[in-house]
Amino acid sequence: MTAAAQRECLHTQRFCCCVIDGAKVDSMVLTDGDPGNATLMTGTLGGADISSTAPWAGKWTPVGQVSNGKIAITVQSTTAAVVRIRAAGAKDRHAAARDE
Repeated sequence: MTAAAQRECLHTQRFCCCVIDGAKVDSMVLTDGDPGNATLMTGTLGGADISSTAPWAGKWTPVGQVSNGKIAITVQSTTAAVVRIRAAGAKDRHAAARDE
């Protein structure tokens, strides 16, 4: 990771928190809907059900800045986060394609 997107991490048994500096960040959360409970057999990614019978329709969620251009992402236990990190000045090529 470059100096422009340095990160600091705090990790406990209940959550992990990462701070990212100098970037645009979007995320998707993989969860069973009950953080900390690993016994459930359900799941969503990006807010949409994961199914073998229907197309997945999850979405990226922009992560807002906390302060001084830093972004914090907290991941609860028994969940995962998919994080898309772009340089602060980079254009979103997917958004550009949607606008055409």
